Amino acid sequence: VKVGKNCFISPQVMIAPGTKIGNSCFVTAQSYVEGSFPDFSIISGNPGKIIGKTEFDGNKIKKVFF
Repeated sequence: VKVGKNCFISPQVMIAPGTKIGNSCFVTAQSYVEGSFPDFSIISGNPGKIIGKTEFDGNKIKKVFF
């Protein structure tokens, strides 16, 4: 499992072996994550899917896209 920098993994998330999560990703609670996800993804569900993207301005979130 590889988890990038500045990620937030919510409680009760299961991450399958071999999964790659990019930098600055957010995984919602009770998700099952398997596969590869690009930077700035919002991941949710069972199985986990990309439901949105985030845009940063320095260290702060600028926009959230769903």
